[in-house]
Amino acid sequence: MSENIVKIQEVSKSFGREQVIKDLSCVIPKGSVYGLLGRNGQGKTTLLKCLLGLICCEKGTIEVLGQDPLKFSNEIKARIGYVAQKDTLYSWLSAREFLDYVGSFYPRWNESFVAHLAKNWDVRMEKDIGVMSEGERQKVSLLAAIGHEPDLLVLDEPVASLDPAMRREFIKAIVEHFAGGRSTVIFSTHITSDIERIADRVGVINSGHLIFDGNIDDLKDARGRGLEDIFVEMTQ
Repeated sequence: MSENIVKIQEVSKSFGREQVIKDLSCVIPKGSVYGLLGRNGQGKTTLLKCLLGLICCEKGTIEVLGQDPLKFSNEIKARIGYVAQKDTLYSWLSAREFLDYVGSFYPRWNESFVAHLAKNWDVRMEKDIGVMSEGERQKVSLLAAIGHEPDLLVLDEPVASLDPAMRREFIKAIVEHFAGGRSTVIFSTHITSDIERIADRVGVINSGHLIFDGNIDDLKDARGRGLEDIFVEMTQ
């Protein structure tokens, strides 16, 4: 657990005159499940896009799996899974066709794992993505991101469109398959109950600042309250 998979140092990012991320620093250890907790519009998605090299920060440095995200090698890219807030699925394909297409790019695609989860999550594999509901599309996006069993899994509000029962099934799958040191998971959400179920560490982001970064149990013990109450107090 001593190796840090993600290192972020004094990172800032603006869009025009609006500074979205402000001198933010944190490290995420190998094997941890890190919950990035914040209300909508506070900088979570911008931070995740910076650490994936999808956008460039104007200040500070980021290192992910030992590389600058803007210079990721193909080998490093193949070790990362990502679910964005808005999916980029191919609407003219069925779920099975899309997942077969995605899997063809990864030498260690675990077809049996994908099939098992698809069955448990009631994904209709022969259904065209273009006529799926938002929740169904989100399930397919999740399968596409985890089928190659990535070393780093980055999830940006991945279960926002799922009902509570389905969210619990997803979280159970993540805990059983990825937690315990096998992979590092970064999980962005504004739902504190999801963080408590899955994460061992939490970063609380508010107005672009990381106002807490550490162990969830330590935070609750220090404040003497549940995470929801602490979150409300910290972000008022």
